[in-house]
Amino acid sequence: MLEKHAKRTFQFQQEMRNTKLGMYPEEWSIQRLSDVTEVRSSNVDKKYIAGEQPVLLCNYMDVFNNDYIHNQMKFMEASATDSEIQKFALKTEDVIITKDSETREEIAEPSVVVEELKYVVCGYHLAILRPKRNFVSGFFLKDILRSPNVHQQFVRFANGITRFGLTLSSIRNTLVPLPPLPEQRRIAKILSTWDEAIALTERRIKAAQQRKKALMQRLFTGRLRFREFEGKTWREVQLGEFLTMNLRKVPKPSISYSALGIRSHGKGTFRKEVEDPDKIAMTHLYKVKSGDLIVSITFAWEGAIALVKEGDEGRLVSHRFPTYVFDREKADPDFFKQLMVTKRFFYELGLISPGGAGRNRVMSKKNFLKMKVKLPPLKEQQRCAEVLCCADKEIELLTQKLAALQRQKKGLMQRLLTGRVRVRVRV
Repeated sequence: MLEKHAKRTFQFQQEMRNTKLGMYPEEWSIQRLSDVTEVRSSNVDKKYIAGEQPVLLCNYMDVFNNDYIHNQMKFMEASATDSEIQKFALKTEDVIITKDSETREEIAEPSVVVEELKYVVCGYHLAILRPKRNFVSGFFLKDILRSPNVHQQFVRFANGITRFGLTLSSIRNTLVPLPPLPEQRRIAKILSTWDEAIALTERRIKAAQQRKKALMQRLFTGRLRFREFEGKTWREVQLGEFLTMNLRKVPKPSISYSALGIRSHGKGTFRKEVEDPDKIAMTHLYKVKSGDLIVSITFAWEGAIALVKEGDEGRLVSHRFPTYVFDREKADPDFFKQLMVTKRFFYELGLISPGGAGRNRVMSKKNFLKMKVKLPPLKEQQRCAEVLCCADKEIELLTQKLAALQRQKKGLMQRLLTGRVRVRVRV
């Protein structure tokens, strides 16, 4: 994308100088945040106190989860004093950062206010950076705060052990590289185009996921039937009627090997390379085949269940991951793949995983095969699976598009926010 528009929008910069933050163009300046913004740390809490003014509160998660703050967001109702409202009411181009976090790396996540807000006040654990408009654009500031050279300053300044925070002094002393103001605005405009495309794609993914969820609810309850199957009954069967445990025991390798794990909440499998088998106490492992159903007996209650993909054929698992094969004359694996990630199925897995939390909750392999599900005729299972697989494909393609847009934006940021590529600004 960058190369496609280079001749029209961008020009490559050659004259660079060494600064406290690294190499930047001659025309760029290095400024402290206190020189180009007014920094305010909010102390407005979430309480509603009688006698105070009712306000809407922009909270920590509103900033952490969003690049842009606007009136369409659902803000929390709270109250504030007149002095708090005067000091912390949000204005257009205000940049808000998270001044506290659970990890150093997540400190100082920025958002920018894109329009005049009605009765919205900045909440606790946040700081407002109000731009001095003659020096910096709030939209550009939001982006430059995410650049590695700036963000790493926040990481170094963060204090704490289990929770980390930034002092007002450390925020004010953070250095930022600034191009001329017209160039700032042009860079911010370019990056906002990618932000809009990313946000649109995220909304399309969410809509596709909601459509699939509604479709699953109708298909799995029989409220939606294909014409050729109307009138045919569903059967309630135990999993053991179409699943058989098949443990392919192999000696533990003496050299590194490929293992397979299962993510919780029905999110599939992941690969893991075991470099030092001697650290594994077991003497035997088990080999999986494509199409196997595998379950984590310790985290079944969290939905750790998956089908083995073709590319994971031959990988190894421990005895905590029993494998099952399908009788394909009775159940379609693709249909069951959709059925097993429903809330109802996860609930049933929890019922057969008694005990405390974590590894103390062990699934009963015997009771797993006694779990009951309702199945339509085999051909109807296959039709349902085809429809839901199409929905999955739509979500997958949109997710790939989102990843591509995010990569493109990251590449743009690396070049534009360091001055390695300059934008053309019309005078």
